[in-house]
Amino acid sequence: MILLRRIIKPSIHIRYASGYVNIYNYDDLKEKKKSTQTHLIYSISFRINELARFSDGSAIAQLNNTSVLVTSVSKSKTLSSSQPSFLPLTVDYREKAAAAGRIPTNYLRREIGLTDHEILTGRMIDRSIRPLFLNGYVYDTQV
Repeated sequence: MILLRRIIKPSIHIRYASGYVNIYNYDDLKEKKKSTQTHLIYSISFRINELARFSDGSAIAQLNNTSVLVTSVSKSKTLSSSQPSFLPLTVDYREKAAAAGRIPTNYLRREIGLTDHEILTGRMIDRSIRPLFLNGYVYDTQV
C-alpha cells in the first residue's frame, strides 16, 4: 500500500511577546527617579507544521511553560454522491493527566473516558470554529 499525502510546507515559527511589567526600585521612588526595569510576564509562540507530519495541518501554541498541540485532518472527497447540507466536523479534546504529573487512580492506571469538562470544552471549540469554514465545504474534518 502506498501512502499518498500532500507536500508539507516548511515549518513556520511565530513569536509574540507581550505583558510587560515595570518594577520600580524603592529608593528610586523615594527620590522620584524615573529609572525602572522591565520584565516579561508572558510570551506566546506558535509553531506550525513541526509535529504531526501525517496530519493535514498542525500547530503548537505555547504560553510560557504550557503547550497545546492542535492537529487537523480532512478527507479529500465525500463518501456519498449527494452533497450533505451540513459540515461533518469532529472535535476531539483531551487533557492528559500524565502531562500534569497526575497518575489516574483506576485499576489499570489509564485514562479511560472523557470527563464532562473535556466534552464541554470540545463543544465550545466546535461552535467557535464552525463559522470559519467556507460555505459548501462538506468534507469530513477532524480537529
